[in-house]
Amino acid sequence: MTLASGYYTARLALSCSLFHDAYKNMTYDSNNMLHWCEREVRWGADWLLKAYVPGIGAQVGKWGAKDKFVAMVRRHFWHSLRPSTVAAI
Repeated sequence: MTLASGYYTARLALSCSLFHDAYKNMTYDSNNMLHWCEREVRWGADWLLKAYVPGIGAQVGKWGAKDKFVAMVRRHFWHSLRPSTVAAI
């Protein structure tokens, strides 16, 4: 399950990066597709961190957008894919 989730998250992140301009112009439920794409990748990255990093829950306390550790990992994750997206996070 974790390997499949990692594969899904990586494919989704690559798709967000490759089709960035197209997703900005497509909308669903009053948000552009890039919003939904980034949201799903963030969720997947959080889930993978919880699954793979031992004892990480004790270090960060909670998982969410305001968590400093998760935010740092998200920025690093996005920076490796598309630097212009980092500013949006």
